[in-house]
Amino acid sequence: MIMKALLKKYDTHNLFELLNTSADHIVWSLKNFPNIRPRAKYDKIVIMGMGGSAISGIIAKSFLEKILSIPIIVLSQDTLPKYSDDKTLLIPISYSGGTKETKRMISQCNKCSIYGISTNSKLTKKVIIIPKGLPPRFGFYYLFSNLLLLVGRIFNIPDIEVHLRTTVELLREREKEFSKKHSLPWEMATQLQNKPILIYAPSILKGVAYRWKTQFNENSKHFAFYNYFPELCHNEIVPFINGKQGFHLVSLRSGEETKIEKLDSDFFKSYIDFEIEFNSENFIQELLQLILLGDYVSFYLGLLKGVNPYDIDLIDQLKKTLNSNETN
Repeated sequence: MIMKALLKKYDTHNLFELLNTSADHIVWSLKNFPNIRPRAKYDKIVIMGMGGSAISGIIAKSFLEKILSIPIIVLSQDTLPKYSDDKTLLIPISYSGGTKETKRMISQCNKCSIYGISTNSKLTKKVIIIPKGLPPRFGFYYLFSNLLLLVGRIFNIPDIEVHLRTTVELLREREKEFSKKHSLPWEMATQLQNKPILIYAPSILKGVAYRWKTQFNENSKHFAFYNYFPELCHNEIVPFINGKQGFHLVSLRSGEETKIEKLDSDFFKSYIDFEIEFNSENFIQELLQLILLGDYVSFYLGLLKGVNPYDIDLIDQLKKTLNSNETN
């Protein structure tokens, strides 16, 4: 009854339904992906985007680096690097298609090949169109799956499509599990309300940890921060000598973490509020289960704090200010 009352009061845009159908976004992407022929002439991939659009690239990079032997660069800026040339595959991602920084970078590209991903067919000459009408952060599963499919087709990696297909039913099971009140994400949200949240992860999951951080920021209006092993053990570890009274700590674990990262994470067990790891047949399954859990936790935390998960008022105000300055 408490969850139903909170949903009725604060979920004014029915985001809960979007959470519960995340796997369907992958199914749609698999069904509607265009016929793109393999091309293997590229010696690097540059993925660019801002905010929720960029996160799909950051997380995809952790997977693609395991199977491709070329550099994969993710940029969130408005200037195209000079190393972009005719052997560069440029993938601009803008859910709205109107992101100023992304459009500016596209305009600077004279030599590289471009495939865009957006709801707006005018973003680039070649663009993969996905459904519109969602907050960009809730378009993640469309953006992520289409990005992987695009790279998979261009570089002839059929396993990517196979892994996405095998992940769908697993995510549907998680949606049923996570949508119940007495579930892991609800328990986590009830215990993470009163302090800022630290999310720690092995390096291969640093994109997932970043996604958790931004979802807490936007869905929960809650301060959250992230870092990754082994880097944080060379700096951020020091203040723990005073305990962790000022933070909650969530540790994300991976079957892909290195021996050193495992030792680092195990060392922190006494400080951790929640340690999360999912059994998975492949790395995409691991990534998407962790991301889905973070989406639910941040959504529930917003409800429990008495805020509307949809609203991002300060971002909207900033955009209006920037637009006003451009026209003046």
